[in-house]
Amino acid sequence: NLAISQDVQLCLVSQTTFNYNKFQELVEKISRTSYDINVLNTMKPTEETHIEHVHLFGCVYMYQDKYEEAVTYIKQWVEATEQLKDDGTEKTKKAMDRLSASYQCMAQALTGLKRYEEADAYLEKALATNHNIIDTYEDRVRIYFQQKRYDDAIQVCEQVLEIDQSSSLGNGMKAEALFELYYLEDSLEQWNRCIQLVPNNLHFYMKKIECLFMLGERDEILEVIQFLEENNAESERIDMWKAVVEGEWGDKEQALEDLSKLTKKFESYQNDGEKE
Repeated sequence: NLAISQDVQLCLVSQTTFNYNKFQELVEKISRTSYDINVLNTMKPTEETHIEHVHLFGCVYMYQDKYEEAVTYIKQWVEATEQLKDDGTEKTKKAMDRLSASYQCMAQALTGLKRYEEADAYLEKALATNHNIIDTYEDRVRIYFQQKRYDDAIQVCEQVLEIDQSSSLGNGMKAEALFELYYLEDSLEQWNRCIQLVPNNLHFYMKKIECLFMLGERDEILEVIQFLEENNAESERIDMWKAVVEGEWGDKEQALEDLSKLTKKFESYQNDGEKE
Protein backbone atom coordinates (compact mmCIF):
# COMPACT_ATOMS: atom_id res chain seq x y z
CA ASN A 1 0.00 0.00 0.00
CA LEU A 2 2.92 2.31 -0.65
CA ALA A 3 1.55 5.62 -1.96
CA ILE A 4 3.90 7.20 -4.50
CA SER A 5 3.18 9.96 -6.97
CA GLN A 6 3.24 9.05 -10.65
CA ASP A 7 5.89 11.74 -11.12
CA VAL A 8 8.38 9.70 -9.10
CA GLN A 9 10.55 7.37 -11.18
CA LEU A 10 11.07 3.89 -9.78
CA CYS A 11 13.15 0.94 -10.90
CA LEU A 12 12.04 -2.54 -9.84
CA VAL A 13 14.63 -5.33 -10.07
CA SER A 14 13.86 -9.00 -9.77
CA GLN A 15 15.82 -12.16 -10.42
CA THR A 16 13.67 -15.06 -11.53
CA THR A 17 13.61 -18.12 -13.74
CA PHE A 18 12.73 -17.08 -17.29
CA ASN A 19 9.25 -18.33 -18.17
CA TYR A 20 8.19 -17.29 -21.65
CA ASN A 21 4.43 -17.48 -21.19
CA LYS A 22 4.35 -15.75 -17.81
CA PHE A 23 6.82 -13.08 -18.89
CA GLN A 24 4.87 -12.31 -22.05
CA GLU A 25 1.73 -11.83 -19.95
CA LEU A 26 3.65 -9.57 -17.58
CA VAL A 27 5.05 -7.43 -20.40
CA GLU A 28 1.61 -6.99 -21.99
CA LYS A 29 0.14 -5.91 -18.66
CA ILE A 30 2.94 -3.43 -17.99
CA SER A 31 2.72 -2.05 -21.52
CA ARG A 32 -0.89 -1.03 -20.88
CA THR A 33 0.05 1.02 -17.83
CA SER A 34 2.02 4.23 -17.44
CA TYR A 35 5.28 2.32 -16.99
CA ASP A 36 8.11 2.78 -19.43
CA ILE A 37 8.14 -0.45 -21.41
CA ASN A 38 11.75 0.10 -22.46
CA VAL A 39 13.06 -0.65 -18.98
CA LEU A 40 12.37 -4.30 -19.74
CA ASN A 41 15.21 -4.21 -22.24
CA THR A 42 17.65 -4.34 -19.32
CA MET A 43 16.86 -8.04 -18.90
CA LYS A 44 19.94 -10.13 -19.75
CA PRO A 45 18.85 -13.59 -20.84
CA THR A 46 21.25 -16.49 -20.96
CA GLU A 47 22.35 -17.82 -24.33
CA GLU A 48 19.81 -20.61 -23.92
CA THR A 49 16.89 -18.16 -23.70
CA HIS A 50 18.11 -15.57 -26.23
CA ILE A 51 15.74 -16.71 -29.00
CA GLU A 52 12.77 -16.65 -26.65
CA HIS A 53 13.81 -13.21 -25.43
CA VAL A 54 14.00 -11.54 -28.85
CA HIS A 55 10.87 -13.35 -30.03
CA LEU A 56 9.01 -12.09 -26.99
CA PHE A 57 9.99 -8.45 -27.44
CA GLY A 58 9.26 -8.61 -31.15
CA CYS A 59 5.72 -9.84 -30.40
CA VAL A 60 5.20 -7.17 -27.71
CA TYR A 61 6.15 -4.37 -30.10
CA MET A 62 3.95 -5.90 -32.80
CA TYR A 63 1.09 -5.92 -30.29
CA GLN A 64 1.70 -2.18 -29.77
CA ASP A 65 1.94 -1.50 -33.53
CA LYS A 66 5.54 -0.36 -33.03
CA TYR A 67 6.80 -2.01 -36.19
CA GLU A 68 10.28 -0.46 -36.35
CA GLU A 69 11.09 -1.81 -32.88
CA ALA A 70 9.44 -5.13 -33.76
CA VAL A 71 11.64 -5.53 -36.84
CA THR A 72 14.76 -4.96 -34.73
CA TYR A 73 13.94 -7.83 -32.38
CA ILE A 74 12.33 -10.18 -34.89
CA LYS A 75 15.41 -9.87 -37.11
CA GLN A 76 17.49 -11.15 -34.21
CA TRP A 77 15.01 -13.99 -33.73
CA VAL A 78 15.32 -14.92 -37.42
CA GLU A 79 19.13 -14.76 -37.43
CA ALA A 80 19.49 -16.72 -34.21
CA THR A 81 17.08 -19.41 -35.42
CA GLU A 82 18.85 -19.70 -38.79
CA GLN A 83 22.15 -20.34 -36.98
CA LEU A 84 20.79 -23.15 -34.80
CA LYS A 85 22.26 -26.61 -35.25
CA ASP A 86 20.49 -29.77 -34.22
CA ASP A 87 22.06 -30.92 -30.94
CA GLY A 88 19.52 -33.66 -30.35
CA THR A 89 17.61 -31.78 -27.66
CA GLU A 90 13.87 -31.28 -27.84
CA LYS A 91 14.22 -27.58 -27.06
CA THR A 92 16.54 -26.92 -30.01
CA LYS A 93 14.34 -28.95 -32.35
CA LYS A 94 11.30 -26.96 -31.26
CA ALA A 95 13.12 -23.68 -31.88
CA MET A 96 14.27 -24.83 -35.33
CA ASP A 97 10.73 -25.87 -36.23
CA ARG A 98 9.63 -22.26 -35.69
CA LEU A 99 11.89 -20.87 -38.42
CA SER A 100 8.94 -20.50 -40.79
CA ALA A 101 7.01 -18.64 -38.08
CA SER A 102 9.91 -16.23 -37.59
CA TYR A 103 9.94 -15.42 -41.31
CA GLN A 104 6.19 -14.87 -41.29
CA CYS A 105 6.36 -12.64 -38.22
CA MET A 106 9.08 -10.53 -39.87
CA ALA A 107 6.89 -10.23 -42.96
CA GLN A 108 3.97 -9.00 -40.86
CA ALA A 109 6.13 -6.34 -39.19
CA LEU A 110 7.49 -5.17 -42.55
CA THR A 111 3.94 -5.07 -43.92
CA GLY A 112 3.04 -2.76 -41.04
CA LEU A 113 5.82 -0.45 -42.30
CA LYS A 114 4.50 -0.75 -45.89
CA ARG A 115 7.79 -2.36 -46.94
CA TYR A 116 5.88 -4.80 -49.10
CA GLU A 117 8.67 -6.13 -51.30
CA GLU A 118 10.79 -7.08 -48.29
CA ALA A 119 7.76 -8.60 -46.59
CA ASP A 120 7.01 -10.71 -49.66
CA ALA A 121 10.61 -11.97 -49.72
CA TYR A 122 10.28 -13.21 -46.13
CA LEU A 123 6.98 -14.90 -46.95
CA GLU A 124 8.75 -16.65 -49.83
CA LYS A 125 11.29 -17.95 -47.30
CA ALA A 126 8.49 -19.05 -44.99
CA LEU A 127 6.81 -20.99 -47.78
CA ALA A 128 10.10 -22.59 -48.78
CA THR A 129 10.47 -23.80 -45.20
CA ASN A 130 6.89 -25.02 -44.87
CA HIS A 131 4.55 -24.70 -47.85
CA ASN A 132 1.47 -26.07 -46.09
CA ILE A 133 0.79 -23.20 -43.67
CA ILE A 134 -2.27 -21.41 -45.06
CA ASP A 135 -1.72 -18.30 -42.91
CA THR A 136 1.46 -17.55 -44.86
CA TYR A 137 -0.38 -17.54 -48.18
CA GLU A 138 -3.11 -15.37 -46.70
CA ASP A 139 -0.53 -12.82 -45.51
CA ARG A 140 0.81 -12.76 -49.05
CA VAL A 141 -2.65 -12.11 -50.48
CA ARG A 142 -3.07 -9.17 -48.09
CA ILE A 143 0.21 -7.68 -49.34
CA TYR A 144 -0.93 -8.02 -52.95
CA PHE A 145 -4.21 -6.33 -52.09
CA GLN A 146 -2.29 -3.42 -50.59
CA GLN A 147 -0.34 -3.18 -53.84
CA LYS A 148 -3.50 -3.67 -55.94
CA ARG A 149 -1.89 -6.75 -57.54
CA TYR A 150 -5.21 -8.55 -57.83
CA ASP A 151 -4.13 -11.05 -60.50
CA ASP A 152 -1.26 -12.17 -58.26
CA ALA A 153 -3.66 -12.31 -55.30
CA ILE A 154 -5.94 -14.68 -57.23
CA GLN A 155 -3.01 -16.98 -58.00
CA VAL A 156 -2.09 -17.19 -54.32
CA CYS A 157 -5.73 -17.81 -53.40
CA GLU A 158 -5.69 -20.75 -55.81
CA GLN A 159 -2.68 -22.12 -53.92
CA VAL A 160 -4.61 -21.77 -50.65
CA LEU A 161 -7.58 -23.63 -52.13
CA GLU A 162 -5.32 -26.44 -53.36
CA ILE A 163 -4.43 -27.04 -49.72
CA ASP A 164 -7.93 -26.48 -48.35
CA GLN A 165 -10.86 -26.05 -50.73
CA SER A 166 -13.09 -25.12 -47.78
CA SER A 167 -10.99 -22.11 -46.74
CA SER A 168 -13.56 -19.34 -46.38
CA LEU A 169 -10.79 -16.75 -46.27
CA GLY A 170 -9.17 -18.08 -49.44
CA ASN A 171 -12.50 -18.18 -51.24
CA GLY A 172 -13.46 -14.75 -49.92
CA MET A 173 -10.20 -13.10 -50.92
CA LYS A 174 -10.47 -14.64 -54.39
CA ALA A 175 -14.02 -13.30 -54.72
CA GLU A 176 -12.88 -9.83 -53.62
CA ALA A 177 -9.97 -9.83 -56.08
CA LEU A 178 -12.27 -10.89 -58.93
CA PHE A 179 -14.62 -8.05 -58.01
CA GLU A 180 -11.77 -5.51 -58.02
CA LEU A 181 -10.86 -6.71 -61.53
CA TYR A 182 -14.52 -6.30 -62.50
CA TYR A 183 -15.03 -10.00 -63.20
CA LEU A 184 -18.45 -9.64 -61.65
CA GLU A 185 -20.06 -12.95 -62.63
CA ASP A 186 -16.99 -14.89 -61.49
CA SER A 187 -16.94 -12.90 -58.26
CA LEU A 188 -20.65 -13.62 -57.71
CA GLU A 189 -20.06 -17.33 -58.19
CA GLN A 190 -17.24 -17.21 -55.68
CA TRP A 191 -19.35 -15.35 -53.08
CA ASN A 192 -22.01 -18.03 -53.48
CA ARG A 193 -19.31 -20.57 -52.73
CA CYS A 194 -18.41 -18.63 -49.57
CA ILE A 195 -22.05 -18.60 -48.48
CA GLN A 196 -22.24 -22.37 -48.95
CA LEU A 197 -19.19 -22.77 -46.72
CA VAL A 198 -20.28 -20.29 -44.03
CA PRO A 199 -24.04 -19.71 -44.40
CA ASN A 200 -24.26 -17.49 -41.30
CA ASN A 201 -21.68 -14.93 -42.43
CA LEU A 202 -23.63 -11.74 -43.18
CA HIS A 203 -20.59 -10.12 -44.84
CA PHE A 204 -20.69 -12.69 -47.65
CA TYR A 205 -24.35 -11.87 -48.37
CA MET A 206 -23.56 -8.15 -48.44
CA LYS A 207 -20.77 -8.73 -50.95
CA LYS A 208 -23.11 -10.87 -53.04
CA ILE A 209 -25.66 -8.04 -53.06
CA GLU A 210 -22.92 -5.63 -54.13
CA CYS A 211 -22.11 -7.87 -57.11
CA LEU A 212 -25.77 -8.22 -58.02
CA PHE A 213 -26.19 -4.44 -57.88
CA MET A 214 -23.28 -3.93 -60.28
CA LEU A 215 -24.87 -6.52 -62.58
CA GLY A 216 -28.24 -4.79 -62.37
CA GLU A 217 -30.00 -7.80 -60.85
CA ARG A 218 -32.72 -6.03 -58.81
CA ASP A 219 -34.99 -9.02 -58.26
CA GLU A 220 -32.14 -11.22 -57.04
CA ILE A 221 -31.07 -8.52 -54.57
CA LEU A 222 -34.60 -8.36 -53.15
CA GLU A 223 -34.62 -12.17 -52.87
CA VAL A 224 -31.41 -12.09 -50.83
CA ILE A 225 -32.74 -9.32 -48.60
CA GLN A 226 -36.02 -11.20 -48.09
CA PHE A 227 -34.09 -14.37 -47.19
CA LEU A 228 -32.00 -12.47 -44.64
CA GLU A 229 -35.05 -10.84 -43.06
CA GLU A 230 -36.89 -14.17 -42.87
CA ASN A 231 -33.87 -15.56 -41.01
CA ASN A 232 -33.92 -12.64 -38.57
CA ALA A 233 -30.69 -11.09 -39.83
CA GLU A 234 -30.41 -7.52 -38.55
CA SER A 235 -28.00 -4.98 -39.91
CA GLU A 236 -28.03 -1.35 -40.98
CA ARG A 237 -26.35 -2.56 -44.16
CA ILE A 238 -29.50 -4.52 -45.11
CA ASP A 239 -31.60 -1.39 -44.57
CA MET A 240 -29.11 0.60 -46.61
CA TRP A 241 -29.34 -1.78 -49.56
CA LYS A 242 -33.14 -1.70 -49.41
CA ALA A 243 -32.94 2.08 -49.66
CA VAL A 244 -30.42 1.90 -52.50
CA VAL A 245 -32.59 -0.53 -54.49
CA GLU A 246 -35.61 1.69 -54.01
CA GLY A 247 -33.62 4.70 -55.14
CA GLU A 248 -32.17 2.97 -58.19
CA TRP A 249 -35.23 1.12 -59.45
CA GLY A 250 -38.25 2.13 -57.41
CA ASP A 251 -39.75 4.69 -55.11
CA LYS A 252 -37.10 7.37 -54.56
CA GLU A 253 -39.15 9.06 -51.83
CA GLN A 254 -39.24 5.77 -49.90
CA ALA A 255 -35.50 5.42 -50.44
CA LEU A 256 -34.87 8.88 -49.01
CA GLU A 257 -37.08 8.07 -46.01
CA ASP A 258 -35.16 4.84 -45.36
CA LEU A 259 -31.81 6.60 -45.64
CA SER A 260 -33.05 9.32 -43.27
CA LYS A 261 -33.91 6.66 -40.68
CA LEU A 262 -30.45 5.15 -41.06
CA THR A 263 -28.83 8.55 -40.60
CA LYS A 264 -30.74 9.05 -37.36
CA LYS A 265 -29.61 5.62 -36.17
CA PHE A 266 -25.97 6.43 -36.83
CA GLU A 267 -26.31 9.81 -35.10
CA SER A 268 -27.87 8.06 -32.10
CA TYR A 269 -24.95 5.59 -31.93
CA GLN A 270 -22.49 8.49 -32.17
CA ASN A 271 -24.19 10.41 -29.37
CA ASP A 272 -24.26 7.31 -27.17
CA GLY A 273 -20.55 6.85 -27.77
CA GLU A 274 -19.79 10.45 -26.83
CA LYS A 275 -21.81 10.08 -23.60
CA GLU A 276 -19.82 6.99 -22.66
